[in-house]
Amino acid sequence: MDLRGIALISAIGLLSLLALRKPYVSVLMLAWMSFMNPHRVAGHWSFVYDMPLFAAIIALALALSGWSFVNGKARFPNIGFVGFLLILFVAWLGITTYTAYYPTAALEGYSRFLKIQLAIVLTLLMIDSDKKLKELVWVIFGSIAFFGIKGGIFVVLTGGNFRVWGPPQSFIVGNNELALALIMTLPLGYFLYQDTEKKWLKSLMIGFLGIMTISILASYSRGAFLALGCTGIFLWLKSSKKLPIAAMMILTVLVLIPFMPDKWFDRMDTIESYETDASAQGRINAWHMAFNLASDRITGGGYDTWSRYTFALYAPNPTDVKDAHSIYFEVMGEHGFTGLLLFFMIFSLTWMKASGIKRKALKTDDQKWIGQLMSMCQVSLVAYATGGAFLGLAFWDLPYYLIAIVIISGSLLERHKIHPKQAPLARTSTTAELPQRQDFLPGFCQKTK
Repeated sequence: MDLRGIALISAIGLLSLLALRKPYVSVLMLAWMSFMNPHRVAGHWSFVYDMPLFAAIIALALALSGWSFVNGKARFPNIGFVGFLLILFVAWLGITTYTAYYPTAALEGYSRFLKIQLAIVLTLLMIDSDKKLKELVWVIFGSIAFFGIKGGIFVVLTGGNFRVWGPPQSFIVGNNELALALIMTLPLGYFLYQDTEKKWLKSLMIGFLGIMTISILASYSRGAFLALGCTGIFLWLKSSKKLPIAAMMILTVLVLIPFMPDKWFDRMDTIESYETDASAQGRINAWHMAFNLASDRITGGGYDTWSRYTFALYAPNPTDVKDAHSIYFEVMGEHGFTGLLLFFMIFSLTWMKASGIKRKALKTDDQKWIGQLMSMCQVSLVAYATGGAFLGLAFWDLPYYLIAIVIISGSLLERHKIHPKQAPLARTSTTAELPQRQDFLPGFCQKTK
């Protein structure tokens, strides 16, 4: 009996029913499905592995939620210039899809990206409170951390001799991609560690972050190793409590890295000898192709332009056909210098917007957590900027969810300024000061003559 499939069907059904009462739950469901791919986790033998019913259930829940909001109180936050640039970016990608070398493949890639942007729009609409935003961060962290925790335990049991992989047929199925996803998730986990007041949960979160670090190392990804170092330093700089971060960095250097087998060190040693490394030379060849293609065509080659034909036209070595393995060259080759400029501006301005929100939040009494969240979003963006230089994840969900989190945080902070929380009433000490509510008491409780 397929217990995993039955359990997943039941969970989706219960969450869909809950979404009828609380529409924002459908957005959390969508994030969970996007990041964790639970139907793939069930196993290729499960009846839910390729079942389109999941997409239909999610779509129905979102449609009902949308209907509820049309008749209710939906309020779109101020997206600012960052949101405007994102809209321009989506429109530009539509143009590059129309002019693509391979229109069918490009249309499939563009449709996938539009679905992500639809999820972002719904997130901006429905996540409109502190509680909802924190729950969204928990869902994102838990969905990705699941693979890091599971993989980390496996690594410890097997002595680090096997690589850790992500969910099948997803953006992060590869060991390199999963490693970057985990690095980007570490800062969000640290925010949740800071935000909780429960000691047992704090201890558990520290353990989770340590196990995830083991998974990152066990990916054998050289780019992820460099990104982990940059992210760790920046996390230490951005953290208000530097001792736990310093302790984790020391633990990684003195305990976790020496735990790795000899072949891991052999793999990391090739960072310095990239001139003789076939994989590195293949990436450099693809980067030259992307630059030449963008120089020749203002719209680039469109999605999935990495083919023998385009390499024969633009690559120094036309026989070494590889993907870009870089968010920057991926966007450049597929969508031209215009697409790359918009991409760079979107995330640069998101960083700047997070800095502004952080400064304002830290001046408040009860919204300091927003400032902490903005710091960790910035650290996550550092991980994306450094690790993404060696991986093609330009159109993965998480970076765009970070944009949504920053926009929503700004909206919540502005709303707090307009409608600050009222101070709780002082406790009265005499019965004379208590409000008289005898009219609500039942007859037999009234004083009788």
